[in-house]
Amino acid sequence: MELAELCLISFLVGFSGAASPGSVTLTIIKESADKGIRVGTFFSIGHSLIEMPVLACLFIGIGSALLKQILPFLGLIGGIFLVFIGAMTLREGLAGKFKGKIGKPVEPSEITRLIGLGASLSLLNPYWIMWWLTIGAAYVGQSIELGLIGLVGFYISHIAADFIVFIGLSALVSRGHELSGKKGYRIILLASGLLLVLIGGKTALDSLT
Repeated sequence: MELAELCLISFLVGFSGAASPGSVTLTIIKESADKGIRVGTFFSIGHSLIEMPVLACLFIGIGSALLKQILPFLGLIGGIFLVFIGAMTLREGLAGKFKGKIGKPVEPSEITRLIGLGASLSLLNPYWIMWWLTIGAAYVGQSIELGLIGLVGFYISHIAADFIVFIGLSALVSRGHELSGKKGYRIILLASGLLLVLIGGKTALDSLT
């Protein structure tokens, strides 16, 4: 496989992970309703940073065995974490709080929090790990045949898809929130909070079985 072909396939396949509904996309929806399009950028940075060590592990050949061993643990912890985030989101939605921070500068502490959320929600998502153990690992194997430049090309093309999806989702949500106002904001909070609780509970239970 040529480098250009690998990069194109990596970019297109990247959408299969980034665009799938889950904890990351739901949290982006919740946060973007409050803080705007910038949320997608910060989540993308956190998401891409946590993928670097996974890619490195797969490259040197220890990734699959390591990820399979920690998968149940990540599922349990991640599920509990998602239930907690979902419960806090539901509480905020039921309280009807409107923070109205869209358009205002994001504080450095908020930037760090959003990047950390993007990284931690990815790491604690067993379905994200499964993607890397299957689809991701297959394409990493093909990129290795091209050497280090193949791996770098695969990574850059892959995270490009993440940035496009996450920033695009943020833009849609923040624009919709500006148009719908307080009522729309509460609906977003309640819907995303409920889904996070359900996904988190299912994830935790699946890890135990």
